[in-house]
Amino acid sequence: MSKRRNIAFNASGFKEAANHLKTLISKNGATLLEYGPAYTTNLSLSCELYLKALLCDDTTGHSLVSLFEKVDDSIKSPIKRILLELERRCVM
Repeated sequence: MSKRRNIAFNASGFKEAANHLKTLISKNGATLLEYGPAYTTNLSLSCELYLKALLCDDTTGHSLVSLFEKVDDSIKSPIKRILLELERRCVM
């Protein structure tokens, strides 16, 4: 398995863990105080690894903003559009 695919595979694992925690929160009525830190951590790690997989180099660091700034504009543009749409939905 290539390094890029390995990174993306690990990112998917963190995303699945976050989705599982989200299910526990909704099914059991658990509060974010119980599962929130683990949920947020898994989502953050997933985002970090997906960004690193997109960069295809040996980028280090954990700043999502810094990693996103390094991603090619052709990839950033669709992501920004989706984020703006999600932001609009949350405001309404």
